[in-house]
Amino acid sequence: MAKEPVIICVSHQKGGVGKSMLSLTLSEYFFTQGDKCAIVDIDEQGTITDLFASFGKKEGKELAGVHLVDYDALTDIHDLRKMSDYDLIIIDTPPYVFENVKPLFSISDCILIPTKPSVNDYLAINRTIELVLEALSVNPFLKFGIVINMNIKGSSFSQEIRKELNKQGIKVFKTEIGQRVEFTRYHLQHQSIFSTNDKKAQDEISKLGAEIFDFIMDTGEEEQ
Repeated sequence: MAKEPVIICVSHQKGGVGKSMLSLTLSEYFFTQGDKCAIVDIDEQGTITDLFASFGKKEGKELAGVHLVDYDALTDIHDLRKMSDYDLIIIDTPPYVFENVKPLFSISDCILIPTKPSVNDYLAINRTIELVLEALSVNPFLKFGIVINMNIKGSSFSQEIRKELNKQGIKVFKTEIGQRVEFTRYHLQHQSIFSTNDKKAQDEISKLGAEIFDFIMDTGEEEQ
């Protein structure tokens, strides 16, 4: 039987939390680890699709070793699980609740919920978590965790969010991603962060990627 890919869904009902950036940079990280990666852009804003197209390679279907899957061409979302050519598929979802989110959650191995360390973003997490818990009734092996993203250096609010979520027994990844204009700038310059000399940005994404891998594969500690 062909091996199924690991599917990671990046979701948060609120916009502006860095879902697209996180989806793309994590895909690039896993590619550097030798994984065959694909990304699915369901966000109507189409940030990732536009970035792929701007590279002008293979009709806009490949960027930094990561392949873009045309979601509209899929006849059934379960077809994603049959894409055995890939080791990993990351799905970038839109910033609102739409009818296909729950089915996407149900076929995923892991849901990543990125949030900025702000009151509004923190409050908006709850609706996404509710959808994940509903998906767990269909897929009891589904895992999910919060990524503190676009964190401003010196801010203490991320620790308050972490503390509150931990009280609820919700996984919060230890690695936090900073508010870095470099992530966007490199992509606009048609570069992956892993093809640059930006060691700080590479280190953040690499640590988070390794932590996510351990979490999914149960090879690392799941201490919150």
